[in-house]
Amino acid sequence: MTARRPSLVFFATLGALALVPALSACSSTPSESGSTASSASASVSSDSASSGSSSSSGSSGQANTAIGTLIDVRTPEEFADGHLKGATNIDFNGPDFAEKISELDKDGEYTLYCRSGRRSGLALEAMKAAGFTKVTNAGGVEQASKTLGLDIVKD
Repeated sequence: MTARRPSLVFFATLGALALVPALSACSSTPSESGSTASSASASVSSDSASSGSSSSSGSSGQANTAIGTLIDVRTPEEFADGHLKGATNIDFNGPDFAEKISELDKDGEYTLYCRSGRRSGLALEAMKAAGFTKVTNAGGVEQASKTLGLDIVKD
């Protein structure tokens, strides 16, 4: 049993180190890394909207019905630097996030994204807790752009 102990410690340490990048992803600090989230971080609710390829309708911040309302949960500064065409900005870390979410139709379909998928995952959980059932986390902006077939634009 003593011979197995070093390998157990090694794998436990390795597992803990693997969590460090995931826990720091999508923070709003200047020291963010440029990496994108893995597909494992893109969680989807059981009644989620499709994340298949689609294009933006360009009307009132909504993408086509395949992805519902597209919400960028990054800061206004991040949104201004480039966001998915047709997205609405609701800052997850903003003081009015809960208020803005409460104004949305709970029966609507929503697709969320951020820089890496972390904040949009947290926003998804907050929306589910508030009674929303059709919410999808599309991950980071680059990943969401590719998955949804939407361009990254600046207004």
